[in-house]
Amino acid sequence: RIRAWPELSPALADYVQLSRSTNAILFSIVFLVAIIGVMNTMLMAVFERTREFGVVMALGLRPVYLVGLIVIEALLLAGVSLALGGAVGIPLLWYLQTYGLDLRSVMGELSMAGVVVDPIWYGQHDFPSYIQAALGLTGVAVVSALYPALRAARFRPVEAMRRV
Repeated sequence: RIRAWPELSPALADYVQLSRSTNAILFSIVFLVAIIGVMNTMLMAVFERTREFGVVMALGLRPVYLVGLIVIEALLLAGVSLALGGAVGIPLLWYLQTYGLDLRSVMGELSMAGVVVDPIWYGQHDFPSYIQAALGLTGVAVVSALYPALRAARFRPVEAMRRV
């Protein structure tokens, strides 16, 4: 009789499910931090440039174009962040794929649910996850820039130019 590995080792199957759930929670926290960070950055950029936005609106810039300008700025911020993250992450991943992270001094021989875990952990490419994370963070940047952009679009030019 042929059985799938989750039937043969239910404890290991439970551990894999726990690992997936933990990853989902960690990704949620990372995306929440990204939302707060981008929104804070864009909100401060809008507050610092209130006078300039008032001037360009007085010169005839429509609120829709002002929203577009701020969203494009958020896209550029996301693009630069992804490029810098890739510049740091790609060499680090290459190192982990080549040499691995030696945890022998920390954990020795480790066995989990009857499976011996190698004390040297190696990195692995997962391009679909990279694309998904990059698109998700870009979407987060755009969505979190909408509130500051809509707030700037509601400025009245005369009042905005008076602010210091």
